[in-house]
Amino acid sequence: MANTPILEKLSKDLSFKIFDPVSFGNYDGRIYTKELRLSYINRAYGKLVRTLEIIHPNITKVFKNYYTIVNAGNLNKFSSGITTTEGKGNTYELTNPYDVYDVYYYPTSSKTTMERADYIDPDNFLPTKLGLNDLYKATDDNRKWSMIDNKVILLPEGGTSEYYSVTLFCRNYFPEFDQNDSESSVDISIPNDYKDILITMAAIEAMSDKGQQNKYQLYTQTLNTQLQLIAQSKSNASIEEKGQK
Repeated sequence: MANTPILEKLSKDLSFKIFDPVSFGNYDGRIYTKELRLSYINRAYGKLVRTLEIIHPNITKVFKNYYTIVNAGNLNKFSSGITTTEGKGNTYELTNPYDVYDVYYYPTSSKTTMERADYIDPDNFLPTKLGLNDLYKATDDNRKWSMIDNKVILLPEGGTSEYYSVTLFCRNYFPEFDQNDSESSVDISIPNDYKDILITMAAIEAMSDKGQQNKYQLYTQTLNTQLQLIAQSKSNASIEEKGQK
């Protein structure tokens, strides 16, 4: 039994949408291989995420794993890469390309209340670290963080500044899906009422590559109509929210 049944069902449905039907989603068609269909689904999934980020009133209703919490633990490395005692460092290297929104930490190993560091742009990191920026001063009572080279770096560094049980609140990253029988494979997670949009997006990718302009335009018009309905729901939600204030 396949470990990615939703993905394989989407691949089969896509094969009919692009006029190259297969009996099972992991079968090659006469025109499109299963790998090619999968690439269209992956491309469409990425576009769907980016599109719904803009127009959907509540993105987490579609992508349940849109946000994630990363436990960085007690930091034990400096930004220079030098290892130190747990809690005495200020740098955490991300294992995946998360988009970090907030950074929380315990300033001592005994404190029971977490604190939140303020974000600074990478352009201001070195001036802040070196004490050259009067607008951004990092102290034990006013700590900062920035993202450089896929690393979360907190300031101040060293001295009395410690970082225990560092916790990151992030936008999840969405790796490409793969059709295989590996136990580590992860299936697509998407509500049923959005699968048709995903398939339409994937079919647009296929028709574009194939140069089928008539079908490309037809599917694009269909997609725009579906997205307009979602965008309208966001507009209605915004009007309702303003009315409640």
